[in-house]
Amino acid sequence: MPEMETLMMVRPTWPSFLEAVMQCRRRVAQAALTLLMLSSPIAVPMAQELVNELPDGARLYRSACPSDDIAALGGLCYRLEVAENRSKAGGRSVKVPIVVFPGSSRQERPDPVFWFQGGPSYGITASYKGILGFKDAFDGRDIVLTEFRGGPKAEPALQCPDENYVYSEVVAKGPGTGDKVKLWSDFLSKCYKTLLQENIDPNQYNDYTQAFDTDDVRKLLKYDKINVGGGSAGGGTAMAYLKYFPDHVRAVVLDSAWLNSLKYRPMLTELQGWRLTYEDLADRCKLDAACARAFPTFAFDLNRARAALDAHPWTFVITDRTTGKPREIVFEGMDLEWLVYHFLFDDKYNQLPALFDDIIKGRPESLAKAVDFQKMFSSPYYFRSPPEVRAFGHYWASTCGNAGAAKLTTDDALAM
Repeated sequence: MPEMETLMMVRPTWPSFLEAVMQCRRRVAQAALTLLMLSSPIAVPMAQELVNELPDGARLYRSACPSDDIAALGGLCYRLEVAENRSKAGGRSVKVPIVVFPGSSRQERPDPVFWFQGGPSYGITASYKGILGFKDAFDGRDIVLTEFRGGPKAEPALQCPDENYVYSEVVAKGPGTGDKVKLWSDFLSKCYKTLLQENIDPNQYNDYTQAFDTDDVRKLLKYDKINVGGGSAGGGTAMAYLKYFPDHVRAVVLDSAWLNSLKYRPMLTELQGWRLTYEDLADRCKLDAACARAFPTFAFDLNRARAALDAHPWTFVITDRTTGKPREIVFEGMDLEWLVYHFLFDDKYNQLPALFDDIIKGRPESLAKAVDFQKMFSSPYYFRSPPEVRAFGHYWASTCGNAGAAKLTTDDALAM
C-alpha cells in the first residue's frame, strides 16, 4: 500500500507516525469488511441486483432487510416485483419484501417451508420471530416468508389513515348501535375511495393474487415442491395456494385456519361462527346434569343479557392513556357480543353464567371483575395494531375481495 511505503522511506515525527498508522489500519479494515460483505451469504448487496426473472415479467431482486434484526438472524432478503393486475399489460407494479432463513439441512431437505402470516394484513416484521420459534420442527428446511402485496412493508402499502383512532371512537361512542355502525361504515367508504384516488385497484389484493405471487417466488428461488402453512387468515391463504398449485405442494400445516373466502358471506360471518360455538357450549351444558341444574337457562342467557344492556347501557369512565383525560365509555349489547367472542381466546367461558346473571339482574359492573377495561379502552392499539405492523387497507381489500361475487351488499352488511 502507498501508506506503508511512505512509512518505510521517511522518518516521520511521532504524532504524524501514529496518524499514518491509524489511517492505514482504517483502510485495511474497510477493505476487509468489503471483502467479507461480498463473500458472506448474509450480506446485503445493492438493492437493484437482479437475481432472477420470469417470462411473465415477475422479477426478484436482492434487497435490504425490512429490519436489522432479520439480517442479524441470518435472513436473506429480496424484493419481488410483479404486475398489480396480471391480466392488464402496462399497469402499475407491486413490490413485495421476501425473507429466506436458510436451513441447516437444505441440501438433504430441499423443500422449504412457506409460511403465511395471519390477519390478513400482518407483515413480515410482526411474525418472523414467532415462525423461527418453530424452526426445529422444520428439520433444517429453508423458511420463506412473503409479505402480502399491499402489506405494511410492501409498495404500495394499503393503509387506512386514522383507522386506530376511528375504531376506538366506534367502541367508545355514546348510546346507539346505529351511530357506531354508521361511523365505521363511513370510514370504510372513505378508505376505499382513498385507495381508488391513489390509482390502487383493491380487487387485486386477495388470496387469489397472493397465491400466484407466492408461486412466482417459488419459481424465482428455484424451488420445486414446497411445504405451505399458515395461521388464522394465513391458513386460508395457504389453502388458496394449494387449490391453484397442488402439484408443487409436499405438505400443508394449518393453525386455526380462517377461510377468508367464507368470512363475509351470509350466515357464515364471524359473529355467526362464534354464535354457533356458544350454542354448542349451551347444548353440552344441557347434557350434563350438574351444569343443567346450576344454569338451567344458559342457552338463552346471552340474548337476555344483550337485551338488558340494549335497554339500559352501562356507562363508566376510564383514563385515556394518550390525553390523560377522563373518557366515558357506553357499553351496550353489541359490545357484549364482541366481548364474549373474545372470551373464546381467553379461556374465560367458565365465568359467563355468573356474568350473564349479574347483567340480567342489573349489575353490569360485574364485567369489570373479568376484564381490565382501563387497559382495553385507554389505547386504540389494544384493538388494532400500529401501521408498521398491519396494513388495514389490505385487510379490507382482502376480506372483501375474497368473498367475490357472493359478498354482502352494503345494505346487508349494515343490517347484520
